[in-house]
Amino acid sequence: MKLANFLIATAIATLFPGALTADSSSYLICASCHGKDGLGMKLNSKWLAPSLHTSKYVTGDQAELLTALILKGIAKDDARYSQPMMPLEAILSDAQIAEIVRYTTQEFGGQLRDVSADDVATWREQYQDQALPWHRSELAAKLSPEILSELHFTLYPADQAGGDIKSSDQPLRSGGIASNLLSAKPLANLDRPAVVVYEGLLNLTQADDYEFRLSAGPGSVLKIDNETLGRLETNGGSSSLRVRKGFEPGSYRFELQFVASAETPSPELTLRTRKTRKSFTLHETATP
Repeated sequence: MKLANFLIATAIATLFPGALTADSSSYLICASCHGKDGLGMKLNSKWLAPSLHTSKYVTGDQAELLTALILKGIAKDDARYSQPMMPLEAILSDAQIAEIVRYTTQEFGGQLRDVSADDVATWREQYQDQALPWHRSELAAKLSPEILSELHFTLYPADQAGGDIKSSDQPLRSGGIASNLLSAKPLANLDRPAVVVYEGLLNLTQADDYEFRLSAGPGSVLKIDNETLGRLETNGGSSSLRVRKGFEPGSYRFELQFVASAETPSPELTLRTRKTRKSFTLHETATP
């Protein structure tokens, strides 16, 4: 149904471009996948589109890049998503795209980016020779990326601990994480044990051997690009692990299935580089 809504919105914009002309009305085509509230929507177990509240293209001073991805779309190169982001350059006018940028940055990004139709026309000409949609790694490289970005959580019953979450498993709730840091906040006010699945992008800017140091409850699993890097055993094993792996620069799919315990009520993950000896804290350090 949500995919059908996207197609309907696309058809409306194509057949009746005057129907999307002012203020938030131009956002209609975006809302089909990002949701009216900008929090993103799912189709079964996969996202139609992510939350705009945690998007650096919306929250940061990235009006040109936000316009560029609206024009050219984003390829489906991430298994979290059920579809690509469709290019909208043939559907939306310069004025409509400017309205979308102004609306999303003010409503979801916290600061209005006052983009005009003339600005969009300039950027449209600048990117006119780009024939293919963006890859997420290309977009991330144009930012000064955080180590974790586009971070979301999904909450599942605790009996899923230690195993792969399946599309048939029913989540308790889900949402975005504005800080892009691992946190126990998704577990707040929950009256039953649960597993938090964090998903996002791991952005690495240099080739190096990276050491992951994780503290979490038994049954927790760390994955990068669907490869299991470490698993804390459920039968009385350690509550922490260290694992090292070499990576080239780029953006990788990050997933952590976190199980809370009395010893580790919130996830703790640090990343260290071997060659440059840098250390990055990927969890919130303040008590929620």
